[in-house]
Amino acid sequence: MQVDIKQLDPVTKEITLTVDAETANNDYQKYLAKSARDVQIQGFRMGKAPLPMVEKQYGPQISEYFIKDSIDEYFGKAAYEHELEYILTPYVMDVKWEKGSDFIAVIEIEHEPEVDATIPDPFKVPHIPMVLEEEVDNILVRLSQDRAYEEEVETAVADDIVMCDITVEAAENSEPVKGVLMAGDSMPMRSLPELVDKKVGDEFTANLMGNTIKLLSKNAFPDLDNDTEYPCKIMINSISRRTIPEIDDEFAKDAGYDDLATLKAEISDNLKAGVQHQNMDLENSAILRKLYADKPFELPKRSLEYMVQDALKKETDSRLRQFYEHQYRMQLRQYMINIYLENELTAMLEPALSDEDLQTYYEHLAILEDIPVEAWKERHQELLDTDRIKYDATGWTMLRGLAAKAEFYIPEPEPAETQNQEESTESNTETTEE
Repeated sequence: MQVDIKQLDPVTKEITLTVDAETANNDYQKYLAKSARDVQIQGFRMGKAPLPMVEKQYGPQISEYFIKDSIDEYFGKAAYEHELEYILTPYVMDVKWEKGSDFIAVIEIEHEPEVDATIPDPFKVPHIPMVLEEEVDNILVRLSQDRAYEEEVETAVADDIVMCDITVEAAENSEPVKGVLMAGDSMPMRSLPELVDKKVGDEFTANLMGNTIKLLSKNAFPDLDNDTEYPCKIMINSISRRTIPEIDDEFAKDAGYDDLATLKAEISDNLKAGVQHQNMDLENSAILRKLYADKPFELPKRSLEYMVQDALKKETDSRLRQFYEHQYRMQLRQYMINIYLENELTAMLEPALSDEDLQTYYEHLAILEDIPVEAWKERHQELLDTDRIKYDATGWTMLRGLAAKAEFYIPEPEPAETQNQEESTESNTETTEE
């Protein structure tokens, strides 16, 4: 068998297999004889019909299966003899064979990229850390929002919730339906700017899109065109306003603290370890991003796409598939980059994982979940029973060692115009790769 190998791109090889006609024909005859054992032809016992008769009646089907099975066999031999490493399943681009001719198959395989993870000296890494004070403020904002309350008001301002009777003047069914609108323009399909400054009991006419009317009326008007505006008579029954309390000493006292400073101090103490350990992971990620940015490498596109489509199988809502598809592609792309870089770093640095390192990693994961180490171990016993945990711990510990030597700095914010151009370029690149 002749094997021709052509490098199509940094991660793709084209393998052309040529099996001479005599060998291919001998293999076919063996395959035909084997297949004949399972063939029943009238007038003969199972597997006892003459081969010419079997071939005459079942030749096309047997040839089809022979080609499929032979590709696997021939490629397997070629992969072993030429030490071909590949990801996922080889992709058959073309195959040609008929009795008396050479068997020719063209196959593409993807393999891992060549990765250069050389660490420069000094190793300066851009990184935006989590800030404890900002996280405390975020918690306070969420607490304040959780304590929000609604009150009835007489006059609407932006973002007030307005209960209305809505009459679609152009509809055959002109009976009013009850609906909930929002004053202003902050919520698509629910907002109506004309409601601002209106009072309870006011009645007025405004145009609403067909799809908005259907949403408000629970599809009471199915014949309306979604993209057409329809004049509607609107009567305001009530107006309610969501009020979020100010974050001040009174807010803290309502929560059982002496003042706001005391509340902030307790939240800070509770968050401190978690923020510290999240920053460890963020530093590790920043190191990998920096290494890839300095020396990018091509990813196996077909394998990436297979992983994306496999992940999408569980998403049954077609309306969300496009959103999830983008998310999965971004996440899996970064996952592949990280894996290839970590594997190269491991081969280069040859890190050794001690029992102390492993325990430190357990403590890190437990802090991220905000539970004691023993509780974390109990929760993740299935993971602890695999080699995966030591693999992950080795990579994490190795990156922490690099973080100790790195010089992290906060990058200057990019001008909005430049950032938009880069985002557009990234989007176009992704589309091209797909």
